[in-house]
Amino acid sequence: MKRRAENHKIDDSLLLELFNQAMPVPVQTILASISPITSDKAAEVADRILAISPNSIHAVSSGGDGSPSSSRNERRSTTDLLREEIQALRKEVADLRRSRSRFRTQSNSHRTRSQSRENRLCWYHFRFQDKAQKCVPPCSYKGNPMQEE
Repeated sequence: MKRRAENHKIDDSLLLELFNQAMPVPVQTILASISPITSDKAAEVADRILAISPNSIHAVSSGGDGSPSSSRNERRSTTDLLREEIQALRKEVADLRRSRSRFRTQSNSHRTRSQSRENRLCWYHFRFQDKAQKCVPPCSYKGNPMQEE
């Protein structure tokens, strides 16, 4: 790695960081504990560590029985739960949108109905028609006994 970086004039600290990221986590942990360290020293220590355990697999156990099928099943069940949760949220959002759009169309229709009164009824006759107890001029309600007075 260092030989390839020589032509590009890469800083030693950046080279060390890239080298460290390419190492397995246990090697990274050991290299992080050595301070100060150069890229040459890090390569030497990493070579020694990997020479001791070249083919070891470092895995983290979740406390289960350790079988691959159980972890796969756990992932599936978690994925299924997340999908169900997403579906429920989508349905909830759709219901909210539907109810809001219904409210908007109702309020708009009330507004247009009240604004488009061509016959100039007062609010009481517009609202209660024949059962209106009051009348406010100008009101052109036909058969309006209150305005005839």
